[in-house]
Amino acid sequence: MTSPVAPATPRGTRLSNVLLVGTTALLIFASLTHMFFVAPMYRRLLVSLNATPSTPTRLAYGISQFGALFFVLGFAGVAWAFWKDRRGNPGLFNVALTIATLAAAIYLCLVSWLYLDVARVMKAVE
Repeated sequence: MTSPVAPATPRGTRLSNVLLVGTTALLIFASLTHMFFVAPMYRRLLVSLNATPSTPTRLAYGISQFGALFFVLGFAGVAWAFWKDRRGNPGLFNVALTIATLAAAIYLCLVSWLYLDVARVMKAVE
């Protein structure tokens, strides 16, 4: 009787992991760029024009105030999930990356409201 052999990781699974890591990295980089450079600049612009930001824009401001904390906690969560995935919980790393990607996409949607507020104010100034 032979001992059971663990099946090899299918090639498609590795490709999907690479695509997920790439997408997550791209969205997190875009979120960090907006969080630390773009959002504060537009916030100063709206404050100098005495404009009242919309609720999603205020939420984006609040998130950007604690951006470093969210980034560190998210990175620690993904690192923990990677460690647990290697220790025998298959799929946990993919779930953590998916959650990080979703959080970055939600933040970018909130920042898009900031752009709409700036466009609204610029149209009123015009």
